[in-house]
Amino acid sequence: MNACSSNVGHDINDPWPGYTFTPQGEPDEFYALLGTPHGRGVTYLLIDHPNELPGKSVESITIFGTISSEFEMENINLLFTLTGEGNS
Repeated sequence: MNACSSNVGHDINDPWPGYTFTPQGEPDEFYALLGTPHGRGVTYLLIDHPNELPGKSVESITIFGTISSEFEMENINLLFTLTGEGNS
């Protein structure tokens, strides 16, 4: 995730709205993020539930950081945006 953010000139801890990766704009970084454990989970969800999520696919992945004030910990967040038919 660090390399993906660095490749596009952003810090992985940039606060919301962070940086959004798309398969059209940054295909290498997009598919690298999709290959992380979190990305694979989203992919498996779409594959395992074709009737509940018909035609859905990952449109973009947004990375942004947050700081937990209690422990001053930096958290990295991934937001997977889906597109396709059906309920939003």
